[in-house]
Amino acid sequence: MSLQSPQGRPPSAVAAQDFIRPLGLASLLVCAGFVVLIALQAVLLSQLADSPLWQRMIMTATEQGFPHSVQWMLKGPVAATLWLALPGIPAVLSSWGFYRQRRWGLWSYVALLWLSAVANFAVVWWLDSIFADLMTHIVDPHALREAQVQRILVSLTLFGGAVAILVAQGWLAWRLLRPDIRSRFH
Repeated sequence: MSLQSPQGRPPSAVAAQDFIRPLGLASLLVCAGFVVLIALQAVLLSQLADSPLWQRMIMTATEQGFPHSVQWMLKGPVAATLWLALPGIPAVLSSWGFYRQRRWGLWSYVALLWLSAVANFAVVWWLDSIFADLMTHIVDPHALREAQVQRILVSLTLFGGAVAILVAQGWLAWRLLRPDIRSRFH
């Protein structure tokens, strides 16, 4: 007696097919939710950007010589937020194509896996550069040493996370491009 699935296929073929649609649906929901939340954040920030508290934050950041990227985000929070939403739109489309098991969906999904994995390293570098720039304003030697240790710990943690994501997403991309999975996309 052999194990056969209800469709007459061996269990491994069913398992391969079963992970594609749930993964696509989960990705689609997460990406769509991200875009919706970013849009809501933009609406909220459009109301807060003119408040006296927000204007004080901008003035303080300018006076303290915060990095230009931070000042830009504070001066144009809606624009900065909408820039954050831009990667979500192709991700939603890609996830939809992946969920519907379209060949273009598979290839765009894999490309976005690699692109987002590499982009994590750019974010780590950017955050580290902001920490380094902000630390130039610390005059107390003891506080500076503590800040340097914290910067190293945060940067190592973020870098380790970026490596872990790169490995996980690389493995998933490799798995998705195997012939048995690719053959399910049309």
